[in-house]
Amino acid sequence: MQSHGFLKSYIDVGIIEQLYSSCQKFIDKQENVNNYYSNIDKYIANITKLINPRITNKVKELLNKDEIILNACELHVQLSKGLPIPHHQDNFYHCSEYNKGLKILIPLQDFNRNNGALGFLNHNYDYPVLDHKASKINNFSSIISKKDISNLIYESTFYKYEVGDASYHFLNSIHYSEGNKTKTNTIFVVFRFQTKDARIDIDAQQKYINCVENHKRLIS
Repeated sequence: MQSHGFLKSYIDVGIIEQLYSSCQKFIDKQENVNNYYSNIDKYIANITKLINPRITNKVKELLNKDEIILNACELHVQLSKGLPIPHHQDNFYHCSEYNKGLKILIPLQDFNRNNGALGFLNHNYDYPVLDHKASKINNFSSIISKKDISNLIYESTFYKYEVGDASYHFLNSIHYSEGNKTKTNTIFVVFRFQTKDARIDIDAQQKYINCVENHKRLIS
């Protein structure tokens, strides 16, 4: 199975428009706008309206389980003229089983390669987690080295989202962004789901913890 996929017209446009306004008000209140906010459902209570039955059923189908858990809700801001996002795999952070979790990405605006959309390498969902190194980027602790990426032979897919579209990617997906090259910030929301029986790899988790500590030293 491919590690990523596109979900055309999965979300009600009216709901997205309402939530875009709520998210923009939240961002406008920030003294310094970051490119990432975790647990955004604590600040925007109705953000989970984006998770409709069609999304839920798709997640269950992809994970091949009827019982799934929503683990996280994140707000991402691709800042105008912002830096690219280096190649990485989310499962270096989450340390779970490759087939027991995935993420749903829902843009709140039209979203494409030029304004910060993610590029997904076209590999299978069981592709192993590569070694990551500590990053000097705030809010982004761990990345795959440019040398390791240069040795890979996979092409990338950049989806062209219209409002109402979404995408998914499994936890071992290698992805990145070339940055937002436009004059306007773009906003997208990411929900992380996993099955109830997903387990944590303790050894992998320790590697991540060590990387985070190195990251903190680099940015201090």
